[in-house]
Amino acid sequence: MLSMINERLNSLLSDFADVLAIACIVLLLVLITAVVLSVKRAGRLKKKNSELSQRLSATEKELVETNRALAEKPVQSPAEDKSEAPASKPEEPAVKDSEKDDIPDDGVEEVPIGEISTDYAEEKPEETKPKRVSVASPKYTVKFDGKSQEWIVLKSGNTRATRRVKTKQEALAIAKELSKNSDATLVVHKKDGKFQKQ
Repeated sequence: MLSMINERLNSLLSDFADVLAIACIVLLLVLITAVVLSVKRAGRLKKKNSELSQRLSATEKELVETNRALAEKPVQSPAEDKSEAPASKPEEPAVKDSEKDDIPDDGVEEVPIGEISTDYAEEKPEETKPKRVSVASPKYTVKFDGKSQEWIVLKSGNTRATRRVKTKQEALAIAKELSKNSDATLVVHKKDGKFQKQ
């Protein structure tokens, strides 16, 4: 009986050793496959990275050349621009009426890249000028700050004071000068915070 149990254990151990050996071989194959795939992927990424760095350096060179060209180009005053005759426009390619219907009119003029002008002083034709939007004129407020015991000049839309001074007369002089230069309205408060009639 003991010999039979011993034979049975030996048989199970040999079967277990075989299964363990097969599992180790499978894990080794999976590990080798993963390493090979990661090396291939690293090679592809390295190649892609080198291509991108070459493109980036070419783009940087283009930008440097463009900036040099723009820096060397003489700046013309608006008076000189008016005296010169307007440059003739290149002829636009003919578009069939059927093609015009397919193109949505979004109000944007398409210009080929080679024809984009870097001369911004040139006036646009009347029909392409954007419509003016009415913007409320800025407002300067003179009021007393109780915390710092100072008079402040505050521009509308700002949270910080434009100027801080000790006297109301100084604040009024500064606010009047600022509002005159920017065509703004002026609001003056008394020390107690009420509006002062002007």
